[in-house]
Amino acid sequence: MKKISIILFLSFLINSQNLFGATPYKIITPHQEGKFEFFQKLIDEQKKFSDKNRMVTFLHEIQKILDQLGVKDTDLTIVNEHNDPVLYKVTKETADKLKLPMPLLFSIKTEIYNAFAVNFNNDKKFSAVFITEDLKSSLSDEELRSVMAHELGHIKKSHSKKLLAIALPTIILATIGGWLLGSWINSSYEITSENRYNVIELSVTGCMLIGAGVISYVSRKYESQADKIAAKNSNPECLITGLNKIEAHNSEVLSRHTNDRDFFIKNYQDLRVELKQEKMNPFKKLWKKFKLMWNKKSEKYEKNATIKANEHNIFSTHPATEDRIKNIKKIAEKEQSTEKEKATNIVAFS
Repeated sequence: MKKISIILFLSFLINSQNLFGATPYKIITPHQEGKFEFFQKLIDEQKKFSDKNRMVTFLHEIQKILDQLGVKDTDLTIVNEHNDPVLYKVTKETADKLKLPMPLLFSIKTEIYNAFAVNFNNDKKFSAVFITEDLKSSLSDEELRSVMAHELGHIKKSHSKKLLAIALPTIILATIGGWLLGSWINSSYEITSENRYNVIELSVTGCMLIGAGVISYVSRKYESQADKIAAKNSNPECLITGLNKIEAHNSEVLSRHTNDRDFFIKNYQDLRVELKQEKMNPFKKLWKKFKLMWNKKSEKYEKNATIKANEHNIFSTHPATEDRIKNIKKIAEKEQSTEKEKATNIVAFS
């Protein structure tokens, strides 16, 4: 009897782990396992504790980016010389030209054409470049080289690290500045107690918007710097055609998304017209009318928000494509002029 009691007690303890949220098993997919093995290899290759610590932190930041983008492990490819020799070779050659270590290279599946680089450390070996598979497939080898030169230009100048270093103090200063401004307005203009919080909230929001404008301005400057590096270290004409492809495709994606929303906006409006002819309980009719109006307004709001997010304004992180192209052409002309002067000087010496 005692043995049975002990067995039942132990069984209860084991099963009770589930009651307190413990997971008795975990599922690791083959893609996730492959990612873990690659990450662990990178960590184990570091000889010093400080380097291991930085690598773990860096890989954690990469995972956060993938989570924010909603990229599943099945939509992620860790690029090497075997699974994508062209992309790997182009990136390696460009990195060597810019005197940079080869970054981690990731290919991801998303509808939007995009490429971006991250580097949060002074040591350039803790860097990564991401490119979407559809963008990669749409580019010629030389266009791909130009795009990768742009992204590696960001790493060369440590733009992501610098932007992070600027953003945090800017947000803190904007918050403090807004609070101080709101407090000054409250005391100077004798604002009533019930409205004081609103004044401070508006002041902080205003200062935060100014801060966001400053961060966006710096980001646009960094994009221009990366364009300059790419124009000098690859074919500027290919950089321009690559930018045009990105702009055209992403504009088409935006157009499709807004067309989808227009379709439902129209049908919600049509249903509201038809509802007038329907015979039903007045309260039920009023509720349906409200729901149709709410759905139509929601779709309109989402449509306008999507359009505004893609417009170029003081909060844009990238300059307008046409402005970037003008700037690249100026850089190319200046480089050609410099090369001609060098050639003329060589002839004069000889």
